[in-house]
Amino acid sequence: MTDDRVHRFVTIEQVVRGTQPETDDLPELFKAWGLTSSTQEALWAIAFDNVLGLKTITEIARGGWHDVLVYPANILAAVLTSHTDRFYIAHNHPSGPVTPTEQDVQLTRDVMDAANVAGLSFEDHIITGPGGWYSFYDKGLLTRATNLGIVASKARAAAGRKR
Repeated sequence: MTDDRVHRFVTIEQVVRGTQPETDDLPELFKAWGLTSSTQEALWAIAFDNVLGLKTITEIARGGWHDVLVYPANILAAVLTSHTDRFYIAHNHPSGPVTPTEQDVQLTRDVMDAANVAGLSFEDHIITGPGGWYSFYDKGLLTRATNLGIVASKARAAAGRKR
């Protein structure tokens, strides 16, 4: 991790812990932290609690002008270390238009599948940039999981009966 990236991460974590922002504050936070205006694509995981208070915001990957390489496992690891089960991911399109690419749609599917298996609630994929803001959830392209704890407990109960 470069010194600049470490400094940015530490600063963001201090703001999150010190001010305890909510998910509604994300558009302004993205601007303040440079995600909206960055010349490189970056992807962040935003973990939050049951009252929509931000717990952690973690930069998962930083790429070039047109793409960023991301693995769903890295996203889920960041969420799990935040000690919460609800999260968004966000990345930027430095070129301007915030319309999702086919790769963005596939990443959303992959993260949704992985989160469901892990019992995590993946609640939105946000694209930001000079061209505005795009929410997969608001556009109906992401369905939030419900009753993950209940489903997991039923699965454990069913597994126990088979022994």
